[in-house]
Amino acid sequence: MKSVTIHFIDDDQDVLALFSDMSRLIGFESVCYGSAEIFLRTIDDIDDGSIIVLDLTMPDMDGIETMMTLKRLKKDFAIILVSGFDEGMLASATKLGKAFDLNIIASFTKPIDFSVFERILNGYTGKLSQ
Repeated sequence: MKSVTIHFIDDDQDVLALFSDMSRLIGFESVCYGSAEIFLRTIDDIDDGSIIVLDLTMPDMDGIETMMTLKRLKKDFAIILVSGFDEGMLASATKLGKAFDLNIIASFTKPIDFSVFERILNGYTGKLSQ
């Protein structure tokens, strides 16, 4: 079975480093993008079934705009939304993503709880915790 790669989109380099380390610790490969524009330039090379961890608040193209672009491109990704803002904003973005027929599998406020993140990833991929 081909492994699932996690693609992190966040404008904070420290957050990207943390995401990458967390992924490696639980056995996933990851690719980090400092902006949605960089991610979208490589989207044709990303396998359907990949997991996208998307920050909602970024300066050039925010998470909502990115979700609308994913809808238009008809890519089949699992999406985890993250934000430093309150849970109400995440709940609204999750509802919007589901209304776009996107596969929103979770949403988290920053900082992300490692054990919850691991449980979501392992549950989605069918991978058992060590």
